Amino acid sequence: MKRLFHLVALATVAAVLMIGCEKEKISPVNPDPGPQPGDTTSYLAFSAVEAGATVSMEIVGQCDAPSLEYSTDLEEWTKFDFSNPQTITLKNVGDSVYWRNTGKTDHFSKDGNNYIHFVLGEKKIAAEGNVMSLIDSSCTSKTIPSANCFMLLFLRNASLTTAPELPAEILAPNCYNQMFNGCSSLAKAPALPATQLDSSCYYGLFVYCTSLEQAPELPAMNLAESCYSGMFHDCTSLKQAPVLPAAELADKCYYGMFHGCTSLVQAPRLDAMNLATECYSWMFNGCTALEQAPELPATDLVQACYFSMFQECTSLKKAPELKSTNLARQCYLQMFYLCSSLEEAPELPATELAFACYANMFMECTALKKAPELPAKKMEETCYYEMFYGCTSLKEAPELLPAMELADYCYDMMFQRCSSLEKAPELPATELAYACYADMFGWCESLKEAPKLPATKLEEACYYEMFTDCYSLKEAPELPATKLVQDCYNCMFNRCFSLAEAPELPAMELAPYCYQYMFSECYELERAPELPATALVEGCYEGIFDSCSSLSHIKVAFEDWNDGIATAGWVAGVGSEGTFECPEGLAVQYGDNFIPNGWSVSKDGNAAAPSQIAPTATASSFEIKTLSTVNKEKPELIKPEFNQIIMN
Repeated sequence: MKRLFHLVALATVAAVLMIGCEKEKISPVNPDPGPQPGDTTSYLAFSAVEAGATVSMEIVGQCDAPSLEYSTDLEEWTKFDFSNPQTITLKNVGDSVYWRNTGKTDHFSKDGNNYIHFVLGEKKIAAEGNVMSLIDSSCTSKTIPSANCFMLLFLRNASLTTAPELPAEILAPNCYNQMFNGCSSLAKAPALPATQLDSSCYYGLFVYCTSLEQAPELPAMNLAESCYSGMFHDCTSLKQAPVLPAAELADKCYYGMFHGCTSLVQAPRLDAMNLATECYSWMFNGCTALEQAPELPATDLVQACYFSMFQECTSLKKAPELKSTNLARQCYLQMFYLCSSLEEAPELPATELAFACYANMFMECTALKKAPELPAKKMEETCYYEMFYGCTSLKEAPELLPAMELADYCYDMMFQRCSSLEKAPELPATELAYACYADMFGWCESLKEAPKLPATKLEEACYYEMFTDCYSLKEAPELPATKLVQDCYNCMFNRCFSLAEAPELPAMELAPYCYQYMFSECYELERAPELPATALVEGCYEGIFDSCSSLSHIKVAFEDWNDGIATAGWVAGVGSEGTFECPEGLAVQYGDNFIPNGWSVSKDGNAAAPSQIAPTATASSFEIKTLSTVNKEKPELIKPEFNQIIMN
């Protein structure tokens, strides 16, 4: 993911100007009366908080140099030369330097690669006065004239302790974008009186202002796209959020607004009923001190509206009520991901789902003990994808997942790594979808009982790794389907160490990789299910009994090994003694791809002594195919992390 902006290295400062040294000076006819406290017509000024504080300016990239001048006494003014930038040193505490435009301009910075910013030294310094004096010497304008105008104006000035006034009431796109980025000594935000916002106007305004404790009031009622996006990103000292009065939201308006505010203990009310795409996405991500979530009264959801809203809120113990039955694409995606203190999930009453609507919703909520009922009967692709992944305390799943018509990946990894889950929900569907149950209970180490699986119409990869690493599972469910499809049972019981009894496999016709590694590493399995198919296909039995160290009986109906390609490594690591039953016409060949070494052979009921014949092929002779080589790819679910699009 490319960064939104590319930081250009700071240029070398060419000359140093001490107060009193000779430079080109401009003497006004009428001396300026100077700034007055609270007067928005006063010039932008910097005052030394520590003796020896310095001020300069720099153009990064390509920007037209504005006509600026500065003064230390408001009587004599010196033109600032961007081609040979001066550094003004404030010798004493309280010394000040004032800045203004020589007239009026309708532009300043251009974008994140081409901008103008102040370069302040290491000594503490305070800003005051009206920032608009940089573009309007009269300081009367209340309108930002151009997009990106003051973008990055104070970038990484860690010595700045106070901000200047930002009196504009009508803003422009990106006008204050990351204006105070990295001003880690800034303890108080300026007032923000604007009521007419524009896209990304406050985007990342105080990002990495780690000393900021209080947010300014935000009076605007009409929002704009991304207007507050990332505004307080990583303001780690911020304890209280401002009131957010807007009733109608805009796309991404609050996206990542308090991301990483680790001291925030109280969230603002969120009363808006009309949501917008990604409006609350990442809003409180990483607010590790937040214990209570705000109410979320909206009933009509929109795409990704709550995406990662409370991700990594590790102190959050209770989720808000989620009453909506009108869901939208990715609406709850990752909403409570990594909320490690969350003990109770909200009710989820929706009966019709949307793409990825619950995907990753409670992922790694390690204190969650009980899942809510899930009454939905209309599925959509990836709707429950990884919903409870890594909920290691979850003991109770819903009793029933009632949907009869499934969707691709709908339950994929839904309970994966729920290591305390002992009982699975009922799964009544008889017609499956692509990878619908893939990895559904993978690594559920305590699962002792598998659900009934009545489906007779399968789809590719439908049961792929469904019970892989279910170490406590002793008995497999019946598998009544007689028509197989590619990868349908691939790795289904892989590493079920306690599985002692395999299900019957009644299908007479096989499909590519249908049983690949199905019972691999099932150490307690003594007897293989009968394999009635008479013809092999690519990879159908590959690795099916790999490392089943207790296995001592296999019965097959096929009469041609097909060079061992379909059975590559299928009996590697099985018991050293056993019986292999096969038709009269099957060639007696030994090795990992054929008959296990040391086993006796029974052809049509006539037993033969065990033999040791060097194998004509080994498992290593063949490429091991996994689901990752199947053509159909899983849709993209997860968006880039917020801090990847903030300049740092």
